[in-house]
Amino acid sequence: MGTLYYGDNLDVLRRYIKDKSVDLVYLDPPFNSAQNYNAFFQEKDGSAAASQIHAFEDTWHWDIETKKAYDAVTEQPGKVSDVMQAFNTFLGGNDMMAYLTMMSSRLVELRRVLKPTGSLQPPTGPMETEAASAGFYEHKTIKQKYPRLQLRTVKKLMEGKGIERPSTVAATDETFKRAPKSKAKTDEQADLQL
Repeated sequence: MGTLYYGDNLDVLRRYIKDKSVDLVYLDPPFNSAQNYNAFFQEKDGSAAASQIHAFEDTWHWDIETKKAYDAVTEQPGKVSDVMQAFNTFLGGNDMMAYLTMMSSRLVELRRVLKPTGSLQPPTGPMETEAASAGFYEHKTIKQKYPRLQLRTVKKLMEGKGIERPSTVAATDETFKRAPKSKAKTDEQADLQL
């Protein structure tokens, strides 16, 4: 192929990748960690630079766009639609449902582009190890520790292995309050005050 695409993988899959044209998909999705990630740069000598840019937010919310994506997935008859409708019945329109909708849209497209002999590879042992190396955070009210990064496959979720987090009662403290939305929307680069 020899081409590197930059952008939303769903858009790239739909616009540029032909049906049954891919041998291997290495799946390293966002894992609904509720964190923001930055790309860090290095100096010419290899040392860490202070420079960084916002890479992506691994936070998902149920909103109008998510509902449209959910409708698009569930309008197509088949197992994906059936499973997503069952999840929606169980979870309702919440942030976990938004994450599952985001993933299902992409999995449908990945299945479309895979050759019949193609393979989709899930998180590997080293990825699991890296997630575990993120350590734990301690809830400041109930003083219980939870993994900072948790990898969950649909299989694990179906087996009842959910996300380890405080109960909704404990979640009312500062730790889990959502930040206010930014009012300014601009595509312009802000000037750095150096």
